[in-house]
Amino acid sequence: MTRFSILMVALLLGCGGGAEEEEEGVTCGDSLVCGDGEFCLSYLAAGAGSGEEEYSCEAFPGDCDSFDAMCFDDPDPCVGDWVAEVCPADTFSSGCVSGFGSEEAFCQSGYTSQ
Repeated sequence: MTRFSILMVALLLGCGGGAEEEEEGVTCGDSLVCGDGEFCLSYLAAGAGSGEEEYSCEAFPGDCDSFDAMCFDDPDPCVGDWVAEVCPADTFSSGCVSGFGSEEAFCQSGYTSQ
C-alpha cells in the first residue's frame, strides 16, 4: 500500500490534482480579473491618441451589490447613478454589456484633442 499511496500522490501532483480551481472572478480586458464586489469598466476617450480601450476593475457604486443590480434590475436604484460615480464628467455614452461569459460596463468620453 505504501508504494501505491506514493504513486497516487505523485500522479495527482503531476496532473495538477493538488491545485484548486483556476482563477475565479470576472475577466476584464486581456490581463485583469476582477474580484468579488468589483466590475469591469472599459473606458474609451474619443480622439485621444490611439483610441484604445482602457480597462479597470472598479468597486460597485452605491447600493449596487452585483453587476445585474447595477445595470439591469427593474426597478433599478443603480442605473444612471453608477455613471456619475465612475465615468468622467464629459462622458457622452455609457452602458452595460453582458453575454458569452463576460460582463462589462463602459464609458465613452467626448474628449477631443485641440
